[in-house]
Amino acid sequence: MFKPFTLVAVGLSLALSGAALAKEKIDFMFPAPVDGKLTMEMTRVIKQFNDSQQDVEVRGIFTGNYDTTKIKAESAQKAGQPPVLVIMSANFTTDLALKDEILPMDELFKYGDQKAAIFCKGILARDA
Repeated sequence: MFKPFTLVAVGLSLALSGAALAKEKIDFMFPAPVDGKLTMEMTRVIKQFNDSQQDVEVRGIFTGNYDTTKIKAESAQKAGQPPVLVIMSANFTTDLALKDEILPMDELFKYGDQKAAIFCKGILARDA
């Protein structure tokens, strides 16, 4: 079974696989406190991703809990600076869809395994 940070890392890799040629800076909101084991692991995964390529720079924003994450993501969206990637409770999906604040993941998944195969192989081998 996948570990939570593995799924996040795979999702992050897939989401960023079609990035523009210029180095793009993106925000990744994650519902975790500023300190703690999960935050340290996510910081490590983000740093590893940033160090592995030159196209995208990810900035981890650790927002506390799911409710705070939703509030911060909605505020950023209303300010015209929506985060590219947010880990959020599935309980908020309907509300966010009704407000047109989330997009379908069809674009992300249209590549199938071709964009993630190498990345997933390394992650799965490490977690075994």
